[in-house]
Amino acid sequence: MNQITDISQQGCISPYLRSSNKNKTPEKMLAQINAWLLDEDFCHYFSIQIQGQEVYPFGVINRPFFHLDQAERKLESLKSSNPEVDYYITAGAFATYALNFEDEEAPMWERVWLNFHEYRLINLQVQKMSHDELVKLVPNYNETLLWQETQNTESACHYYMATALDESDQGISMSSEWFIDLLDAISAKQYFSKTYPGRKVEIRSGVVSTEDLMALDGRTSDCYQALIDAHKERLASLKNKGE
Repeated sequence: MNQITDISQQGCISPYLRSSNKNKTPEKMLAQINAWLLDEDFCHYFSIQIQGQEVYPFGVINRPFFHLDQAERKLESLKSSNPEVDYYITAGAFATYALNFEDEEAPMWERVWLNFHEYRLINLQVQKMSHDELVKLVPNYNETLLWQETQNTESACHYYMATALDESDQGISMSSEWFIDLLDAISAKQYFSKTYPGRKVEIRSGVVSTEDLMALDGRTSDCYQALIDAHKERLASLKNKGE
């Protein structure tokens, strides 16, 4: 599961996470969030509030967060400037049908939050697709999976990425993060096709040496770390099979 569809990746419960309902513990809140992440009918959010003040859906800074750790970093930044203020993080969700994913006039941070959910919803749909539907989206789907199987070694690590190519002279090409799972790359392809109409969107694959990839472990961005962690699990599985 990638970082878009798993909030429970953190090793400990955030000390800032609270609910106005005293019976709802942070553990229960995260369990609810993880359930919402797999539900196409709801879109969750985290927001920063001030203890003792009115609670607003998107918090005191009118900014929804998709990821809890991003909300934590912003809270700590606010607290460094206002140490006397008791900031905390709460969570909730909107019904998907009530959100306008086409609203290009939405404030920047709300647009970012909507984009995360738009990809999440596409990813959930792709995960449920039949083999024939996947082949229709990616004609070389079967061949790609065979290629992936040949790369399943201890010395190499495969990856997939989606690219949206702007073939005009002035255009800038867009690329997704690197994925271990072809379905995630297909989701990114579908997302790019929807959000960048008119561009040539394709899935690319490649291989890096295990030594080079693991040299970045703990020293790279979250998206590359997700790929590294996924390959560490794959390598551990290979080792167990060989014992």
